[in-house]
Amino acid sequence: MFDALVAGATDLNIVLPQPGVIRIVSTRLFSDPDDELCHRFLRRVFSAPEIEDAVIEPEATPTLELHFDGTRHSQRGVLQRVADLLRGSGDSAAHEGLAIAPASTARDRHGVVRYRRFARRLTGWRVEHERIGSLRLSNPVLYRKAALCEAIERELMSVLGVHRYDTSSVKCRVDIEYDPRQLSAAQIIEVLDGALAGTEHPVKLDKLNRDLTICTLSVPVAAVAQLAVPALLPVAAALFLYTTLPSFQGAWRVITKERRLGVDVLDSIVVLACLGTLQIMPGAILAWCLSFGRYLVRRTEDNSKKLLLGVFGKQPASRPICSRLAPTFALSRCCSAMPGCRPRHATLKSLPI
Repeated sequence: MFDALVAGATDLNIVLPQPGVIRIVSTRLFSDPDDELCHRFLRRVFSAPEIEDAVIEPEATPTLELHFDGTRHSQRGVLQRVADLLRGSGDSAAHEGLAIAPASTARDRHGVVRYRRFARRLTGWRVEHERIGSLRLSNPVLYRKAALCEAIERELMSVLGVHRYDTSSVKCRVDIEYDPRQLSAAQIIEVLDGALAGTEHPVKLDKLNRDLTICTLSVPVAAVAQLAVPALLPVAAALFLYTTLPSFQGAWRVITKERRLGVDVLDSIVVLACLGTLQIMPGAILAWCLSFGRYLVRRTEDNSKKLLLGVFGKQPASRPICSRLAPTFALSRCCSAMPGCRPRHATLKSLPI
């Protein structure tokens, strides 16, 4: 079944666990997803149009799972197709130039690498929604890693043709609106892979910010405790006090470091008054309003930053330069009027401007 591509993989084992899945076990092939041998194997395998995605688990027992539509294709038929491609008898030339994104751009928090085919590229991004000028992508590598989302935003803000973008580390999602006359979806995915590959991935997950959720739950608890079940007042008071901790922290910071009185100090005084008079429900409503206000401030700051960077931060990736001039000078306009001058383009990465 195997030619010189996998001749050294003597530990290879094939399992058919369920319809639509082919599991291949081999330490030699899949212990390092970035190894050239693994890449050549993936290029051959994805030459089969039946294969939809591949999942590599390099830890413990290195395993590759090939997924396909089990309702349309039989396991034996797909396995035979893959075997023919590995022998080289199939039409594998179409995907010999298939680009493969680094494994770090497709690895989730459990160490599992997921590859999907998009155009002529294997990537960890999954297209959730696509229409002309709009793209929604998801990648589990983003889960609770805001640093990666910020790296993607920094990269997108300098790409001409990208109008709007939004990232979410909790939903592992990126929404992009772009000009299809300047960019294609394949180019956008390549830009995203480059941003992830050039960024250090945090080891620890970001803490979840559930402040607004807890404040929302504290309001009905406080209402029930104060109006119907007084026995729940201690629980409601403790929950109310917990939701107002950001105000006390802000008040302490303002008093000790900035040596002044701020809004947080006044909010803390009101919270203490509510606790002292057992007016838990009004206090819970106050805490919810403060939390919602902090949420709106964060969203407004993020949107304003993206808007300003989108307007002033974009620069074209190339400039026309004159062939008669030294390559260290870039011109905004080509000197085509000069005899014997022909314009050529050079990227800004190689030209100091």
